[in-house]
Amino acid sequence: MYPLTHFPGGRIIRSRSYKILRIQASFFSLLRGSIPAAAAAVIRLRHPGDPIPIMLLRLFLLFTLVPAVEIFLFIEIGKRIGTASTFGLVLLTGFAGAWLARMQGIATLMRVRANLDQGIMPAEELVDAVIIFGAGVVLLTPGFLTDAAGLLLLFPPTRFHFKRLLRRRFDRWVQEGRIHLHRH
Repeated sequence: MYPLTHFPGGRIIRSRSYKILRIQASFFSLLRGSIPAAAAAVIRLRHPGDPIPIMLLRLFLLFTLVPAVEIFLFIEIGKRIGTASTFGLVLLTGFAGAWLARMQGIATLMRVRANLDQGIMPAEELVDAVIIFGAGVVLLTPGFLTDAAGLLLLFPPTRFHFKRLLRRRFDRWVQEGRIHLHRH
C-alpha cells in the first residue's frame, strides 16, 4: 500500500517515491484542452531500483556538448571573419534577440489581456509567454547555436510546432503514468 501524502489545501493523494506538485488549472487546461476546476500533478521521480535517470544524461550533454559546439563555432567563424567581427556578431545577436523577445513578449501580453477582458482563458498565450521567455534567455546566452535556437522559438510558426511537440510529450507522459492528473 502506498503511504498517503497530504496535499496543500487538505486533499490527499496516494504516493510512493513521487513528488507532488500543485499546478494551477490554467496551465493544465492548455496542455489537456479542458479547464478542470482544480488540477494536481503527481510526477514520478524515480523508483529505487531504476537505472540512472535519463535526465542526468540530458543535463550532462546540455552542459558539456552545447558549450563545446559553441566554442568550435566561435573558433571557426573567428578564423573566417576575424575575432573582432565574431565578437561584434555575438553582441549584435544578443541585443537583437533581446529586442525581439521583448517585442514578442509585449504582443503576447496584449493577447493575454484581450482574452481575459473577454472572459476567455488565455492558455495558448501563457504557453507562448513561457516559450518566449525561454527564447529570450537562450538568446542572451552567447553563442551561434543558442541564438539560432532562440530565434526559432521566437518565430511564431516554429513556436506553434514546438507547442504541439510539448503537448504530445505531455500526453505521452500521462499515458505512461509518469504524470497523474487528479481533478477535484
